[in-house]
Amino acid sequence: MGPGGMPSATAYARDLEKLSKDLRRQVADNYREKKEQAAGDLANNAAALEQFRDLFAAKEELIAAAAPAAGGAGEGPSVTYKPGKLSIPSRNDEQVIEIVRLNLKPKFYYKAVPVLTPNVYRLADLTNDEKNVLLPGDATMYLNGDFVGQTRLPLVAAGKPFTVGFGVDPQLQVSRILVDKTRTTQGGNQVLTFKYRIMLSSYKQAAVPVQVWDRTPHAETAQTLAINVINPKPALSDDALYVRDEKTRGILRWDVNIDPKQHGEKALFIDYEFKMELDKNVNIGGFLAK
Repeated sequence: MGPGGMPSATAYARDLEKLSKDLRRQVADNYREKKEQAAGDLANNAAALEQFRDLFAAKEELIAAAAPAAGGAGEGPSVTYKPGKLSIPSRNDEQVIEIVRLNLKPKFYYKAVPVLTPNVYRLADLTNDEKNVLLPGDATMYLNGDFVGQTRLPLVAAGKPFTVGFGVDPQLQVSRILVDKTRTTQGGNQVLTFKYRIMLSSYKQAAVPVQVWDRTPHAETAQTLAINVINPKPALSDDALYVRDEKTRGILRWDVNIDPKQHGEKALFIDYEFKMELDKNVNIGGFLAK
């Protein structure tokens, strides 16, 4: 127990760990029930708890734990398609009819978010350069004739770019560990330093581009908490939209190319650290940093 009969920082970190594991189990249950939105929200909440845990647990415990181990209805546009005459067989079971076929040129890449999941996803950027508006709804995704999953497409206006997913690629794997954690004082302020390593492995036969995403704690009030990312290797992405919209909110992104069979000792490593500076009297979650 800590001062005032409150649980110690270590005990609090263990409680956070238990809560995050419970949420992870709910994530799996929701995916099995095809509740993708709910599963995504729960996964994000679990990741937030795990990152919050890093602020409390002792460095040794965190490093040991991280060691490698085995849309609602509403008004919208109406669209008229004119496919011509169709002949439909007379039978009672459901039938699928092609009303329009669009030939869009994809730009394939991969996306990894190790704070949320060890899976790496295939994505494709597309532009609806046809005259038809695409209405929102469920889509069945195939890659080279193979079923890879289901997704939900947004409303896509003619001429608008959009992104679709083609499931998990098991030939790419990602992990994230806490390498070091220190606490110092500077000018009367507490300074917590966290060092992380992301490891990306490829078992593919060709080089592929991968977007790797992570995040740091974000303070709504800058005067209360200062967070600075230091010495990321490789450097963060210089994509204009990312720099404008995401980087200032503590979102980290790397655009890397991983070579074929780059794994094990040859895996692609991303190292970064961030410093969190706060007044010596400020509590994190009701506990003084120690």
